[in-house]
Amino acid sequence: MKFSAIICEFNPLHLGHTYLIQQAKEQSGNPILCLMSGNFVQRGEPAILDKYTRAELAYANGADAVLELPTIFATASAEYFALGAVKLLTDLQCVSHLYFGVESNHPTQLLETFKKVLAHNELETTLQTFLQKGYAYKSAYRQTLETLFGKEVATELTMPNNILAFLYVKAIHTLKSSIEPVAVCRQGQTYNSTELNIGYASATAIRENIHNLEVIKPYIPHQTYEALETHILPNKDIFEALILWQLRTIDINDLLNIQGTTEGLPYAIKKYCYQSTTLTDCLNKLKSKRYSYLQLNRYLYHILLNTPQELMTKILNTKQNYAKILCISKKYLPFCRKNKNFYCITKQKDVIKMPPVLQDSYALDCKATNLYSTITQTLANTDTIKGTLFKL
Repeated sequence: MKFSAIICEFNPLHLGHTYLIQQAKEQSGNPILCLMSGNFVQRGEPAILDKYTRAELAYANGADAVLELPTIFATASAEYFALGAVKLLTDLQCVSHLYFGVESNHPTQLLETFKKVLAHNELETTLQTFLQKGYAYKSAYRQTLETLFGKEVATELTMPNNILAFLYVKAIHTLKSSIEPVAVCRQGQTYNSTELNIGYASATAIRENIHNLEVIKPYIPHQTYEALETHILPNKDIFEALILWQLRTIDINDLLNIQGTTEGLPYAIKKYCYQSTTLTDCLNKLKSKRYSYLQLNRYLYHILLNTPQELMTKILNTKQNYAKILCISKKYLPFCRKNKNFYCITKQKDVIKMPPVLQDSYALDCKATNLYSTITQTLANTDTIKGTLFKL
């Protein structure tokens, strides 16, 4: 038995997500495994709802298993987000297909374009050339595509969903994974659209209207609506105040060893954090062609968690892997435990069986959960207290 997988954030779960789950289930005939970010997402921001709630929402809307993508990858750049997620799914040894949404009416042709781009022998060297010139990754990626394939291809491949889709295919290619990529035409608005029209809305638009539930009600499952009605949402002011405090108190030498560090950035942060009264003010001073807001958000988040620079490389280079199972139908648990080198965490005592590098990564996951409880003003240590949610 094999799963079809979806890499996701579900921030929050909306009708476009449920459409993708439905399509994956109908097309493959397999149970659906969702590999989902934990309490913080790829933008370096807290998720609207906590990971256990989002996992239950996914299960209620067609997922059969929901595993947590470790924080080290869930809050990494798009390339390492994709690489870490695909490696985890590959190491599970029970996933046959990876489904993802794309902004194209011809998803099969788009996959062929991805393969053509990956086969070009100057792709990586051209990309590195633009990165060394100081371009942020997204800009360097677009310049590379324009240089090698022209503006039309570059425009299609740099649409937000298509960037991530390409990076999934690239990760499968890099890892020589047997997982088959399957692209599904995205329904409704584009990823970054803030419009709320008839049909489907983007997660961005829903988040922007999160305090007006009646406005977003047509675009989310009723379970998501009920969760948003009853749960405490993250307090952005507390989160930003904690980061600014950390920036002002952390030693410059420690900053140099944080995930996402690039040349000159720690010194700029130390300079501007004292010249700013808010984190937004500090970010505006730091933003440049070299440092995008997204890159800065992720870096500041990892400063708050004190994430060591070398941890990601260590995990990518180890043959062992892990994931916390947030929610699963009991009958599928044995299939997740097929690989003896993969540690499926369902309770706290499973953690001590892991090698030290994976324990370090899991400790970071727990630290992120405690940070989330602080900014939602809820009980801490839920990773220690809460085990897997088993379903019949």
